[in-house]
Amino acid sequence: MPTACVVQICEDVKALVAAIVAAEGGVVERVYVPKHLLETLGTLIVSVAHRADDRNRETRKLWSADYTIDVAVQKSIATDADVDALVLFTESLADLIADTPLPTLKATPRTVKVDPTYVPEHLESQQAFTSVITAVYRLGRTPAE
Repeated sequence: MPTACVVQICEDVKALVAAIVAAEGGVVERVYVPKHLLETLGTLIVSVAHRADDRNRETRKLWSADYTIDVAVQKSIATDADVDALVLFTESLADLIADTPLPTLKATPRTVKVDPTYVPEHLESQQAFTSVITAVYRLGRTPAE
């Protein structure tokens, strides 16, 4: 059965970040809706989810598609030093994503944004760090693809 382009892009992003996440003792997952209970955030969890795709006609026969992928970083925190470390970790993930074209479909990152850097409400009420990296990947396509 063929795989949707967006599913393959998410799988490639998951594979791309897997080693750096594992080095921090975390897990990476591809999800449709990232939902985690506070109790499960003792471990670093990185969730890869598709948010949108936008198709644009380039020529009569060529389309481009921009796929928006969110990479959520979540973990329980105890101190400001924990937050500092997670902000640095998120920055390193964003750099890796920005600098690496994806292998399977040859999708290239057009933009990479970290927003929010962290969610203040989660820090205050749940002692949990949450950050979202949004990457937009471009893929050239013809209508038959």
